[in-house]
Amino acid sequence: MKITANKILVVIPNWIGDAVLATPAMRAIRKGFPDSKITYLIKPYLSELFGGCPWYDDLIYWPGGHKKIFQKKQQTAIKFIKQIRDEKFDLAILLVNSFRSALTCSLGKVRRRVGFDRDGRGMMLTDKLLPDRYNGRYLPISAVKYYLSITDYLGCPSDDYHLEIFTEPEYDEEAKSLFIRHGLKENSDYAIICPGASFGAAKCWPAEYFAKVGDYLTEKKNLPVLVVCGERETGIARSVVDKMSQRGIALTDPVSGLGTLKSLIRHAKILVTNDTGPRHIGIASSIPVVTVFGSTDPRWTETLYVKEHAVRIPVDCGPCMKRTCPEKHHKCMVDLKPERVITQIDELLEG
Repeated sequence: MKITANKILVVIPNWIGDAVLATPAMRAIRKGFPDSKITYLIKPYLSELFGGCPWYDDLIYWPGGHKKIFQKKQQTAIKFIKQIRDEKFDLAILLVNSFRSALTCSLGKVRRRVGFDRDGRGMMLTDKLLPDRYNGRYLPISAVKYYLSITDYLGCPSDDYHLEIFTEPEYDEEAKSLFIRHGLKENSDYAIICPGASFGAAKCWPAEYFAKVGDYLTEKKNLPVLVVCGERETGIARSVVDKMSQRGIALTDPVSGLGTLKSLIRHAKILVTNDTGPRHIGIASSIPVVTVFGSTDPRWTETLYVKEHAVRIPVDCGPCMKRTCPEKHHKCMVDLKPERVITQIDELLEG
């Protein structure tokens, strides 16, 4: 039986990649509740990611940037909870597993609170879904399917796994201005390399390997190479360009915001990336994507996207799912040579 609600709060995942992986569920919620007011609770830095999105009516931001709300002054926490209460939400859909999200919705007096019973938060949920486990461990399941299982429970079933994001004219113009600034023709083809990963160094392929791929894209595919990064990843972006024998462009001064990054990726000929947020933006933009996997297990983020080729090598210690290599050798990345990635680039571009 379908749940009914006039005012819905959807708690969106905090990581860029996870937020994009949640878009099929977000689309299903809008389709299932076409007349309801839908509000997303998000981190402030995700606002540009959802620019142009037609599936919500309002945004509420977690206070305090990256800090947890109850680490801020008590007055800030109380004001935030009051904001949730004043909205008088009928339903909270928790696409995140955190204790904090359930506590916020409970203290905010959201009448019905739906999410997975994890992290000791079951008592704060009115509708508890049980995650798949075996011998006490969570089974690897695609985040797309995981989020859609919540919408199935709500009576909004969907078998559409397609990731989807939207660009906005102002950021398309900003992307064009970047081309002019770096001496590129406005409508020329280009490739994007994303060598960083906010999760940690264990996800990062060596800069010199990305540089070899960049040289190949420039020399053999006649594609200018743009190297994109986050605020904390400018060093590795510049390192990739410094190690290239051909010209590469590091977009580090300034770093492109999410709005501009979406526009840049949407119009790229190909994206070569670690398993990080821009990977999912590339998939949502329907462009060819080559993803280099190290410490992470691809089963957690499977999207069934046919124009993504995943590149990884088996190692005895992996996938460890750690932020930094616990063995200190980083074999899963060091032993994965550029030629493996170049082969996948050829298959995607020639296919």
